[in-house]
Amino acid sequence: MTASTAKLPVGSKFFIGDGGSPTETFTAVINVKSIGVSGGQADEIDVTHLDSSAGFREYIAGFKDAGEIELGLMFDPSSTTHAIASRSLYELFKSGTTFNWRIDIPWGSAVYRFSGSSFIKSEPKINLAPDSPAEGTVTIRRTGPTTLALVP
Repeated sequence: MTASTAKLPVGSKFFIGDGGSPTETFTAVINVKSIGVSGGQADEIDVTHLDSSAGFREYIAGFKDAGEIELGLMFDPSSTTHAIASRSLYELFKSGTTFNWRIDIPWGSAVYRFSGSSFIKSEPKINLAPDSPAEGTVTIRRTGPTTLALVP
């Protein structure tokens, strides 16, 4: 039996870019509990015609939808990445600003980096309960392609 190559994502981080040029600075969002990245999808365009053989429809790929990212957080309203600064998740939602993001996933001696462009789709949802930390979720809409790079 082959041993599993599975690893825990401990140390993974979600970053927000500042849009700087020529060098953009990325800031890690604090207290991230989970990062959920939905897979993209391509539209299906039916190109079936009267000469299509075997009685099957024919399709080609159309425009692609990059999908979403959902961040699960332990919410801190005093955090510059959550609520109180101009580039916080809350302020980015209010402004509708498109921003660059990246996710770094340490894997052995390297880091796998996903990156792209996005905007905050839904205002941060906050859950306050007496028996747990203040928690929240934020839905981020990916716009355009996602890049994957190996960072040594």
